[in-house]
Amino acid sequence: MAESETTPRRVAFEVDSDSEDLESVESDMTSLTSSIYNYVYENGRTYHSYRPGAYILPNDEREQERLDLLHHVFRLCLDGRLCRTELTNPQKILDVGTGTGIWAIEVADDYPSAEVVGVDLSPIQPGWVAPNLRFFIDDVSQEWTFPSNSFDFIHAEFNRISHANGRVFDLFPQFKGLLGDAAFTNIQVHQEVCPIGTWPKDSRLKEIGRYFRAQFLWGGVEAYSMALFTRFGGWSPEEVEVLLAEVRREVKGNKMHIYTHCSFTTAEKPRN
Repeated sequence: MAESETTPRRVAFEVDSDSEDLESVESDMTSLTSSIYNYVYENGRTYHSYRPGAYILPNDEREQERLDLLHHVFRLCLDGRLCRTELTNPQKILDVGTGTGIWAIEVADDYPSAEVVGVDLSPIQPGWVAPNLRFFIDDVSQEWTFPSNSFDFIHAEFNRISHANGRVFDLFPQFKGLLGDAAFTNIQVHQEVCPIGTWPKDSRLKEIGRYFRAQFLWGGVEAYSMALFTRFGGWSPEEVEVLLAEVRREVKGNKMHIYTHCSFTTAEKPRN
């Protein structure tokens, strides 16, 4: 298993006490109108209608359940923690690409004195949440909506905000350099092996592999493949399904020792 380069330290962002309060941002955010809920239906799955095409994964109930399973995988990789950073009395937390909102919900419960904000393209988050948590619909790839220095901790799972159609899909190999170019310091990288299946002897890896395979077979392989192959590869849905059937057949067994990596990166923005 790959080891981290160094032990991550506290991630902190400069907070300007005179900056605009988050309450004032609400008037600038896209309101939850009926058009946002009018999802795009394609090949038996639904996709977000706000800035359609910006994100290739579906947003239907099947995908939401898969994302929650994947969240559990990440927590297993982090030995039950929500992140690698040791948070000390955080006041304002942002979850970028919040998806179902499960990470934001759990961190809001763990830090009830913190103001937590989750942002996503799809309004698929629950309506009843802790009073210190709010969700907004926004596209973080566009001009930043929040005032500078609004948050002292920012969390993002980049599997949920990756792009295709000519854009970089796998950011991780470039991520450390990008953070350095943006003046972040104390950049720490850690990788965990994620088996796909229960083939490892190690009990911890076996548990991770069980859940990772479950989310993969439940909908992950189709979610990542259908729109990508049909929109940009010229495949028909039927051709994609034939391929996926073979992939599922091979993954269901433990003969192939398949694994991937979950990568965790932390960084600190110096106060200036």
